[in-house]
Amino acid sequence: MENKQLQRFVSEIRELPCFKSNVLPNNLQINIIEKGQSSQCFVVQNKQGKFFVKYLKTDAGVNAELTAAKVAGEKNFGAKVIFVNSHWLVCEFLEGEALDNLVSTVDERIKVSLALMSTCHSTKANLPVFNIQHAIKDLLSDSFFTAFQRKTINQALGHIEKIEIDKRVFCHGDLNFTNVMISDKPWLLDFECACLAEPEFDLAMFIAINRLTESDFDKVTEYYHLNGNAYPNKGRLVSYLQYCYVLNALWYLQRGLQMDGDTSFKTLGLKQLELFDDISTVETSVALLMR
Repeated sequence: MENKQLQRFVSEIRELPCFKSNVLPNNLQINIIEKGQSSQCFVVQNKQGKFFVKYLKTDAGVNAELTAAKVAGEKNFGAKVIFVNSHWLVCEFLEGEALDNLVSTVDERIKVSLALMSTCHSTKANLPVFNIQHAIKDLLSDSFFTAFQRKTINQALGHIEKIEIDKRVFCHGDLNFTNVMISDKPWLLDFECACLAEPEFDLAMFIAINRLTESDFDKVTEYYHLNGNAYPNKGRLVSYLQYCYVLNALWYLQRGLQMDGDTSFKTLGLKQLELFDDISTVETSVALLMR
């Protein structure tokens, strides 16, 4: 982050009513979180405690994130929200370890994550409906992708079985293992992708973003069912899984190009397309064509 932008953010944080009304600015400790966040985040500490502070972009997703974070905090499966406005989200700071650092076995990570997902799905929240086909179309319209790449992806999408929409629930939308914090209990973090969608979408994104293997799929559906849910529709889950692989791939590839060809993002994107190839009926490797 450029120094001028950082200084602006720090100045804005100092002026937030939740901090300005409690302490003098020189008693406020503000530290930037350098890694693991898609948006700019800070740890802020004063005599009242420690807080997680996130800068929000002014787009359609902001209201969804704020709504989801508030509901999760009220229902005690997310951090309590202290203050929000159009640019800033301030929550209590949860001390603990990310699930993927603390829990060694994939089986246990799945079990803990799906218990939180089930709580999320059973909670009411007024969120926008998510359409994964539209999200992919929006990403493909970006000038970063060539006409050949657009054609390749659109042909691949044509092989996915049509999804018949059933019920929609409060979905986290990005439940990777790093978005689960273990402290006194498991907590769900980062509601930037929260939406209303079918349970199978959230499960599919969970499988895709954590790059779970085919042998883990049955564990995912079983643990979801053991938390009081109906078994997911297998055909719908497989269709959503293919869409999720493509959506994630396009996001990673776009992010890499935006960051001057960052090879780590390109590698992650191609890995998602390799996983798509493994379960798709497309004869030619999409991952190979998108290199």
